[in-house]
Amino acid sequence: MATNREAEKAGREREIFTEFAATAGLRLVPGSIVSRPVPEPDILCQLEGQGAVAFELVELIDEGLARSISCADGSGVWVGDRTLEMVRTKLKTKKYETEYPLELLAYADIDLLLPEDVWMPGFEQLLVQMLNGSAFRRLWVFVSAASRKPARIRFVHPSL
Repeated sequence: MATNREAEKAGREREIFTEFAATAGLRLVPGSIVSRPVPEPDILCQLEGQGAVAFELVELIDEGLARSISCADGSGVWVGDRTLEMVRTKLKTKKYETEYPLELLAYADIDLLLPEDVWMPGFEQLLVQMLNGSAFRRLWVFVSAASRKPARIRFVHPSL
């Protein structure tokens, strides 16, 4: 039986995933988004024309970290080494039990301080290197509309 915290986390992941799927233009079978227990990936859904696909989610900025390094007005944060370590752990260390294609959704729901052209090229390169040899077929970086800007896909590899 799931605890309240686990249920809240699963609900939040479904919200983020639903927003991500709409932003990415993924054609979901209505009502197919389901939270899954560990050691399965976080989300299982049905994509029209593809069938079942599993998604593991990782938040790029830990909430506590975001509070501690955000601007005085709380409007943004930067992506640092801890972010890459969180993604590396998901890609290389954790083992997932699923028979379905597996994709990683790295997301943020706050603004990132540095302009994208400053941090994204190096970040993309490291992500591609980490994805190679992992169990994941694709990696997405998504910024939610909760950041007070339109939701957007910042990166996808390999591209669709």
